Amino acid sequence: MDKTSDIKRKLLDELKANNVKDCGYNCQSGRRYVEVKNALFEVNKDRIFENIPKLSYMDDSWYVANYEPLLERNDQYNKCINKLIENPASRQAVLILVDPKEYDNEDKTFICTMYMHIFLNHIEENKYELEYIVHMRSNDAIEFITDHQWHQKIYFRIFNELIEKTNYIIIKKPIVWNADTIHLYEQFWDQAIDNY
Repeated sequence: MDKTSDIKRKLLDELKANNVKDCGYNCQSGRRYVEVKNALFEVNKDRIFENIPKLSYMDDSWYVANYEPLLERNDQYNKCINKLIENPASRQAVLILVDPKEYDNEDKTFICTMYMHIFLNHIEENKYELEYIVHMRSNDAIEFITDHQWHQKIYFRIFNELIEKTNYIIIKKPIVWNADTIHLYEQFWDQAIDNY
C-alpha cells in the first residue's frame, strides 16, 4: 500500500507533467490545482509536504465546531463503539459525517470527510488490531495535517474506550486514508517543488 510520501511524489509528478486543472472559482489557495484521484495510503507522516506550514484557518477549534457534533448525531459514536464491543468481527462500525441534506444548503459545501470505518482485526484470543479507515470526498494536501490530527484524536478516543470497556488487548495500527481526490493548489506549487 502507498504511504504518505508516495502521495507527495504523485502530486509532484502531476505538476511536472503539467496536468493542471481549473476548479472554476477562486478560493483561498488559488484557482488551479493538480490532483490524485482514488488515493489510498497508510499514513506514516503527519504531513504530505513537511516544510509547508498548515493553513491558519484550519485548526482544532474548527473541527470541534464542525465535526464533533456530527459524531454525536443520532448517538452514532456510542452505537459504533457498542457494535465493536458486542461483536469484534462487525463490519458495521461506521461513523457517517456526510448528510445528503447538505445539497439543500447553498451557503455550505459538502463536508470533506464522508465517513470512517473501524475494524477490530482478530490476532489471537482476546487480542485485536484497531484499524481506522478514513473516507474523504475531497482533501487538500496542505490541510492534510489538520485532518490527520483530528482523526488521530478520534482514533485514540475509540482505542481508549475499547480498552476501558473490554478485556481486549488492542494493538494500534496506522490510519488508512482513502481520498477520492487529494489536491495541491497553485499557491503552494513553488514551495512544494522546493520541498521535493
